[in-house]
Amino acid sequence: MVSLYSQICCKIQNKVTKVKRSPNLVKFKRKRKLFLTPGEREKIWGETGPYSEAYLIFETRILDDEISRIFLEVEVAINPLTFEIVKKHRRQFKNDKRIQDILEYAQYEYDERGYEASLFSAPYEPDLLEVANKVLQEAEESIIRMHKFAMNYFDTNTN
Repeated sequence: MVSLYSQICCKIQNKVTKVKRSPNLVKFKRKRKLFLTPGEREKIWGETGPYSEAYLIFETRILDDEISRIFLEVEVAINPLTFEIVKKHRRQFKNDKRIQDILEYAQYEYDERGYEASLFSAPYEPDLLEVANKVLQEAEESIIRMHKFAMNYFDTNTN
């Protein structure tokens, strides 16, 4: 004797054709396909991608006819578009202290200078030169992470 459950299953299988689902629908993940407008292209500074700068500056102060003091400074200049994209998605960088510092302290100068931030400033001492170099290296690495994020945000390979 065939159970009622088996009879219902047979009827359903005979009447309903199974719809094959595309494996892409199950693991669908939307990829952003954004393109740079001419205005955005100007704000990114580079011809093929983002361009920014990091500086280690020896600032010499001269008073009257002699050098009074020398300072070490580490500064960054981030292109406007990269800065604005990273700031808009700041939460994705919540554990990156250096990027958070750049976002917190940078000030917009104008399009040619972008967003500038001073990350280190101290009177020159030989021991502090190593510290300044370390801050510069961290700044360079942070800018690279910011650029990668901006490049992934826009499909820069097809622009």
